[in-house]
Amino acid sequence: MRAASGLRGNLAVLELIAKRNDDSGETIAVPMKALGGEKLYVRPGTSDMYNATWYYLDSLYRPPPGLDGPLDTICEIGSNMGAALTALGVEHPGARLLGVEPDPGNHAVLRRNTARFGERCTVVQCGVWDEEDTLVIDDSSDYGEHGLTTVAPEEGERGQERIRVTTLTEILDEHLPGLEVDYMHFTAEGAEPRAFSVDGWPERVRSLRVELHPYAGYGYRECSEQLSAKGYEVSRHPRLPDNWLYAIRA
Repeated sequence: MRAASGLRGNLAVLELIAKRNDDSGETIAVPMKALGGEKLYVRPGTSDMYNATWYYLDSLYRPPPGLDGPLDTICEIGSNMGAALTALGVEHPGARLLGVEPDPGNHAVLRRNTARFGERCTVVQCGVWDEEDTLVIDDSSDYGEHGLTTVAPEEGERGQERIRVTTLTEILDEHLPGLEVDYMHFTAEGAEPRAFSVDGWPERVRSLRVELHPYAGYGYRECSEQLSAKGYEVSRHPRLPDNWLYAIRA
């Protein structure tokens, strides 16, 4: 309720609660304060509203403090259903946007939420990795739809939808050719060590905000060492040091 905007927002939240057992994939439009009252499309019975509320109330989508200059180009890796990318698009109305999300269900809602930005926004169904490959979605996470990961398919397993994964460098070359990314919001649920290991992308990304996963062995120290070696000045989030890291290219 705290993140929703006005009476219509509160009524939409009540509808979400009433339909909490609905797994149809249909969405409900919730006016949100962080979007100036604009609607965010979320699915009942998923972690969509929880994720959006967490992001908006704590401003978890915003770039590192002290980053100089306007944000002309913004890229999000692991866009989920689009809460962060939508807020960034609203706050930076002139920015070029790129959202990358591997899960088909999340990607469909991401497309709906970012359609308002027209041609200045591109969304891609893809995962990030250290090479070109095809993986599958692991939906066993306790964190719901915003905690899905890409994993290698089990030998002989049928019925698993293959998901394309590729490198950060290839993603930028394909979808933002010749452009420098002012800000990258990175929430790839465990793919960070492999994604950051490749070369070619740091020269094109001015700043990052990275979600950390210390429970999976990738906390501040591991991420800081990787990004410092790539030429970034790294700092902890002042309130959530175990959850987020800031990086600005030196």
